[in-house]
Amino acid sequence: MRTPLVCLSAALLAACTANKARPGSDSFGDPAESTPHVTDDSGVTDDTATDDTATDDTATDDTGNAGTGFEDQDGDGFFAPAAGVDPALTDCDDRDPEVTPATERYLPAGLLLRGEPDSTDAPRQEVQLSAFCLDVYEVTNVPFAAFLSVAGTVDVDGHVLFDEFDSDDTIPERIACDGGICMAEAGFEAHPATELTWYGADAYCLWVGKRLPTEAEWERGARGGCGDDGCDEEDARTWPWGESDPDCDHMNGSEEIAWDENGFPYAFESCVGDTSPVDDPTGDVSPEGLRGMAGNVQELTGDWYNADYYTDGPGTDPPGPESGEFTDPDFGTVYEARVARGGSWASDFSWGVTSRRWGEKPDATSNGLGFRCARPL
Repeated sequence: MRTPLVCLSAALLAACTANKARPGSDSFGDPAESTPHVTDDSGVTDDTATDDTATDDTATDDTGNAGTGFEDQDGDGFFAPAAGVDPALTDCDDRDPEVTPATERYLPAGLLLRGEPDSTDAPRQEVQLSAFCLDVYEVTNVPFAAFLSVAGTVDVDGHVLFDEFDSDDTIPERIACDGGICMAEAGFEAHPATELTWYGADAYCLWVGKRLPTEAEWERGARGGCGDDGCDEEDARTWPWGESDPDCDHMNGSEEIAWDENGFPYAFESCVGDTSPVDDPTGDVSPEGLRGMAGNVQELTGDWYNADYYTDGPGTDPPGPESGEFTDPDFGTVYEARVARGGSWASDFSWGVTSRRWGEKPDATSNGLGFRCARPL
């Protein structure tokens, strides 16, 4: 018997019903009007403390910002991006008190040491990135269900956004849609949204005023940037948490349990056997304060996959190639693909390496594929 489904609030459902995507339009409605503060119902707790003195634009703190008068339009105790503001206190949207460093982290402009020295498709290089913000957590089922209630599960161009009739995975989808209203399954409200396509992830991020991160931005979030004095090997972190070996305390992935005569693993045991809540306290934390950059769900980026792009692309704010294709190493098939990173609950720990790349078909779905959004500044 299926677990009962959690319905969104009546007010939200009414708003969603009133804001159906218009035929022939690329717009899914304004989330600020149709689904106010959808993250409130996500099941993820905002545990950022704001003391009694941190509610005006001259708030004091112990990080050197005391009495500086940094801008705080929404009065949440965090400051608009500006020179001299501690990144940990920077507000990625100073007009919305629901956006704090507990939901989005500010990543200042700087160098990223990406790739690996011996990699064929991700050779080691330094790239310069402009400042941007990245979601602390993967997008969860409740806000994605709210989006689907407005946008529908297929866009105006016929692209499937969400596989609501999934039949090829042993684990069912955790969002159900009935009569145009989509709901998250009870107990999975704070789990990452899955069974979505690249088109669905891209449309959701645009709908909330953001976009999918570029591949370089994603790696910056997972690996961290370089110091003011340039890059060194300490900046080439193998895992989001550093260099210690991966295990189920670091990431929701799968562990090798059997090896062939040549020492290659052929059997794995999953830590959980399913997705876990995005705010699971046992998960990894990257140097930028981001959660779940390894394991749980593999995350889609905005970039096409191109094995030569690290070599051929620009060294400043690489936007990704204009097209791309991926060759599946197991089956040899070649297909048009977008870059996905970080590994999932069903993949072995090695896919959590911060530099490792994979190509996903834009219309592919699975119970191990999700995303998070970036905010350009």
